[in-house]
Amino acid sequence: MTGWARGERDSVRYETSFGLNYLALHSFGFKDSTSDAFGEISVKAQNQESMSATLSTRVSVPFQAKGIDWRGSMLAGLTHAFADTMTTLDANILERAYSIESGAIGRNRLNLGLALSGDLSQRARIGFDLNRQIGSHWLATTANVWAHLAF
Repeated sequence: MTGWARGERDSVRYETSFGLNYLALHSFGFKDSTSDAFGEISVKAQNQESMSATLSTRVSVPFQAKGIDWRGSMLAGLTHAFADTMTTLDANILERAYSIESGAIGRNRLNLGLALSGDLSQRARIGFDLNRQIGSHWLATTANVWAHLAF
């Protein structure tokens, strides 16, 4: 992720960023021949790859409360996926082969986020962020609470 910002530390700050994300997922297969009712059950190993690019902008505002310097921010961005948008599961049950495909998610997603961070001291920061990613057949929400301590 790379980006640039405009604004002083104690004023409204505008940030723009661009990032590339590569994800490689390997799922191990398995075989179970201990079931008398179903016979041998097996699932093939699979590999899945994803590459996406994100362009986003953030606006943040500083304020002070309870003697702590806080910064609240809002984020909006767009993500485009270039690689796999669906997954397939290949299995054998009752000596019969099955191939199950997921629904394909859209290649484009809207990212929205809210964050709050505070400087407790020169060496300690705390924060919270809430993010949502919306796309065709895709909806993801994350919430993070974090603390950074410098030694």
